[in-house]
Amino acid sequence: MASSNTKFANSKLFNVEGWACVVTGGGTGIGLMIAQAFANNGARVYITGGRQDALDTAVKTWGSSLAHPQGKLIGVTADITDKASLENLAKEVGKHEKHVDVLVNNAGVSLGTSTVEKGDESARELQKELWSESQADWEAVYRTNVIG
Repeated sequence: MASSNTKFANSKLFNVEGWACVVTGGGTGIGLMIAQAFANNGARVYITGGRQDALDTAVKTWGSSLAHPQGKLIGVTADITDKASLENLAKEVGKHEKHVDVLVNNAGVSLGTSTVEKGDESARELQKELWSESQADWEAVYRTNVIG
């Protein structure tokens, strides 16, 4: 009996129709683009973030114009650095889903003025800028971007 390899067809290989996805930091930027990609292909996407207004704007702006009739954006406020907030997120998603198919840990913060591309700036100038952050700011970035 020969096996079928139709499951590797492009239409099936990247099919997320009916999936439940969670995208942290999904209300803005790259997280929102990731969420839209899933939702436009039929997934129910729970976008999380610390600012309810950003989540509401994302759902209102992009949730009504999705390319797939089953796609959906759902905003849930959550702080990835807070255990109780994460437990609440799991409870909220669990009210509607039996399981999560995809989790995208996208949330992150950047404090201060440092940017990835500094042009012709010397290493010393970049070091000076990076070391000008307070210990509290550095810890907040670490807690969110690494631990969270």
